[in-house]
Amino acid sequence: MRSRTVFLGYAVILGLGLVLAEFVGVDPGWMAIALWSWLIVVIVAGASGPYTDEMLDRWSLRYDVAMDHPRREWIRARLCRARRARWAAVGLGMGVAWTPTFVGMVAPEHSGFTAVVFLGWNTPLIALIAAALGTLISELVVVQRPRGARLAALERRKWGHYVGDHWRSLLTGSSGVAVLAAAAVLSDRSRHPSTDGRVAAVAAAWTVVALVLALVGMRAIVDRPLLAVAGMDRQLDEALRADGAHHLVGAAVAMSLFGSSVALNEVLPGGLPGLLVFVFGPWFGVACWWFLARQETWNVERVRWRRA
Repeated sequence: MRSRTVFLGYAVILGLGLVLAEFVGVDPGWMAIALWSWLIVVIVAGASGPYTDEMLDRWSLRYDVAMDHPRREWIRARLCRARRARWAAVGLGMGVAWTPTFVGMVAPEHSGFTAVVFLGWNTPLIALIAAALGTLISELVVVQRPRGARLAALERRKWGHYVGDHWRSLLTGSSGVAVLAAAAVLSDRSRHPSTDGRVAAVAAAWTVVALVLALVGMRAIVDRPLLAVAGMDRQLDEALRADGAHHLVGAAVAMSLFGSSVALNEVLPGGLPGLLVFVFGPWFGVACWWFLARQETWNVERVRWRRA
């Protein structure tokens, strides 16, 4: 399913929901359920759809690797399996995140319990964090554990061979900012009477989790043996590593920016500064995730040669 179809569906549902809420008096909660239903359609379409020749050619152009016939179908199957795992992880994370909304609509008497569990965070932000976390876990557990035989290969690999250093700096920097913001809130409660510090602490913890999972995942990508597949060469294997690294770091950067936005919002004074950080920070995280996972071109051999 193309991106414009996804956004068009969301726009139609939001527009129709706002009209019904304004002129008919429909509960806005049903609009959230309609959006979630559309998300299910998107996830099912993304996970079950074929990995077309156009997608495969676009992937080969991104990572500058030739796709001849002997290995083309194997690569198609591997990329399709990875895409299904990632979509399933996003769907599971979103499902958990939208639990308070469903409980509030179906069983209002239990809505207080879910509000306590989620610390009163707004559902869309929880959904983004859960989706990013699910993607990170799926990358570690499923995508970066390929099936089949493997070969040992003496090759010195580094994080910077597969993803730009500026992304690592953004990841560690946002995590550090979130931790400092949470420490400021917890250490001087008199200057921040509007918050009890729990939200900032949890947000900072999310950024640390994102950083740790990214480090573990990149170590798995760097240390993975060469895949023993007919027609496999080092260039293609490196492209697969770079693809996994871009998805992994993209999700980690997004999750860290989500958390740091919340933590900064807790420590910044009320008004425009805090609002700007809280609103645009998560969207910047989404943009980084999308660019890393879908757009950024990368040639491992060229990067390794430049760094030699």
